[in-house]
Amino acid sequence: MAISDRHYDAPMRLRHTVAVLAIVATACSTTSSPSAADNPRTSGPLSITAAPLSTNLLVDGPTPVALPGTDLPYAPIRSSRAPSGNLAERPISNGGIFAPLISFLADPEPIRIDLAVVSGDLYISVASATDSVLTRATLTNDGIALNAAVQWAGAGPDPVFGSVGDNVGFVDLPDRTAQTGAVPFGDGWAWVSGEDIVAIGTPNDYSETPVNLLDDTLLATDGAFIVALTDPVSRLNHGIVGDAIEGGGFVVIEDNGTIRSRVILDDPDVIEGRSAMLGDVTGNGETEIVVTISNAAEGSRVAVFDLDGTLIAESVPIGQGNRWRHQLAIVEDPGGSLILNVLTPHIGGGLQALRLVDGRLESVAIKGDYSSHTINSRTLDGAYVGDLDGDGKWEVLVPNQRRNTLVALALEGDDFQEDFTLVTPEGARFESNIAVIDWGDRTVIAIVTVDGVAAIWVTRG
Repeated sequence: MAISDRHYDAPMRLRHTVAVLAIVATACSTTSSPSAADNPRTSGPLSITAAPLSTNLLVDGPTPVALPGTDLPYAPIRSSRAPSGNLAERPISNGGIFAPLISFLADPEPIRIDLAVVSGDLYISVASATDSVLTRATLTNDGIALNAAVQWAGAGPDPVFGSVGDNVGFVDLPDRTAQTGAVPFGDGWAWVSGEDIVAIGTPNDYSETPVNLLDDTLLATDGAFIVALTDPVSRLNHGIVGDAIEGGGFVVIEDNGTIRSRVILDDPDVIEGRSAMLGDVTGNGETEIVVTISNAAEGSRVAVFDLDGTLIAESVPIGQGNRWRHQLAIVEDPGGSLILNVLTPHIGGGLQALRLVDGRLESVAIKGDYSSHTINSRTLDGAYVGDLDGDGKWEVLVPNQRRNTLVALALEGDDFQEDFTLVTPEGARFESNIAVIDWGDRTVIAIVTVDGVAAIWVTRG
């Protein structure tokens, strides 16, 4: 059971400060032949001017410019990331046949890759534990040109896209904890500021809500409210997502910074992950909160709460300690909303669909062997859900167990069927997230390998 405290009143502070945004200026293109991999889902050549693997894109880029003053119109950019924690949140409309692979050397120690489209250009961010590299891709009459990259020292593994006018770059949000990122919210962002503060607003004008946060929580939002994991505990000692400290509960924060509700789990349960997942599970048009709850005796189970912290439904637990579920998405389906997760992604990896039936989450389909997460990694968006092949139905894109191939699966009745695959450059392993976004009349899929090679697949326009 969980203790739910509705409409919990917490103090809120307002802050005004100065922020800095580094921008990407117009850069010179580098041209050469692309690297490609044969693939059953690719068809025909796509003309590309891209940097080869032997070119280091970290040199000869424009110098980032610090923007003066505090009265500039800072604006968040919606990137390929899913602010709700729901990997089906960002639907695409240009799925189809993918052209041959584009690849280039981006960063020798990569953690994640993110995409954004601004004024018709594609911005590709590859981040390490400390720095981030931003590359601009442009569609030309000859194909796709990759412009010289800009490196941001200290941007960390979760850089925040932002813009001032036509300039695009990373926003330096006040006291933002690097590993927790930020989510677009209203006309600004929500982010973790320093220790135990959820900040809401713009870099120059924001509120502060004190909360006992899980140190590496990722905020989740549907645009109306924010959910954060709280009350850190060490009673599980599994450490599957980077350390042995897990969330003991969560809070729901309104757009004005007040706390609507909070849930604290009873011992021995913990929330095993870094984020809640938001979406309509019940089909009533309202947003629900999905978390993965674990304990040492039974392993993990999926739980659904309403916004007031009331438990709606749970799945059965795996039944053995140190066995984890990786929650992926809440997706609409003709038979009712489905929760997609991967059972034990490090041991066999069964892609599972759950549906709410008579107050229970029941299994609809399961298929292995897939690995949506690397053990001990803090990266939890290693999958994507959307209409990737343009047939009007959604697919789940997940890595195989060797993590050198992306596999797209469609749900057919009570079974997942493999639709197509995308192979990484030279079959290299990747441990990053999977980023997907529409770019004009094309769809882009991107990952980065452990060797620092960014791999990008683009549908034919």
